[in-house]
Amino acid sequence: MKLSKKTYHRLAMFSGVSCLVIAVLLILWSLLAKVAFFKDTYHLIVAKLTEIQDYIVHLDHKWMIVLAILFLFFLKTTIPIPFWVLLMAPGIAFPFYQAIIINLIGMAMLMALKYWYGTKRGGGFFRKLLSQIDEFADTMERGQSKRKTFVLFVFRLVPSFSINSISQLYGSMKYKFSTFIIVSLIGVLPRILSYAIAGRNVYDPFSFKFTIPLIFIFVFSGVSILSIDRILTKIKSSKSK
Repeated sequence: MKLSKKTYHRLAMFSGVSCLVIAVLLILWSLLAKVAFFKDTYHLIVAKLTEIQDYIVHLDHKWMIVLAILFLFFLKTTIPIPFWVLLMAPGIAFPFYQAIIINLIGMAMLMALKYWYGTKRGGGFFRKLLSQIDEFADTMERGQSKRKTFVLFVFRLVPSFSINSISQLYGSMKYKFSTFIIVSLIGVLPRILSYAIAGRNVYDPFSFKFTIPLIFIFVFSGVSILSIDRILTKIKSSKSK
């Protein structure tokens, strides 16, 4: 069933505004710690989380944690594990720079597997969905390589777009694999950095050190979705004239 242009517009508006609302709620979440009524509870939570942090920091055989995290990335190819869980986990257990490396390896592995799956099974539902939007359909089917590279970068930069679906889509187009991995990793790097910072501060969940990276992700997602929707609307209106 082909969705109408109004339906796409409404879905984009709902998604974009929802992201911005979540960002506002995260700000209010952090401000709760400043309210006297919540302060005692807040300090108890932080004390318990600090105990957990000390336990994790002093764990032996941390390489097993790395393998477990990478295995979760592997499972993500078929199981809908939330990305925030995957990307925050290394930051919880490892120093910032190590968390970045682990996440980059995990993301590269995940995208490579879904790319390979796309070469064998096609672009799936996401390709069918994009084929209903003329601007994307032209790029995916007949667009030049540079244009496809730019679209790939935008897809990766905006957190709301599915990592797996985009990887499968580009695999189905037989897009150059090395360019696919490099552009993809550059595009998701801001997201990886943000979640790694949040992971390092998860033991103080009411602090702005924890929420600001998440606020950035949701604000960026909301603004990006609304901006892309506005650009596509302008393109469609100019073509109809």
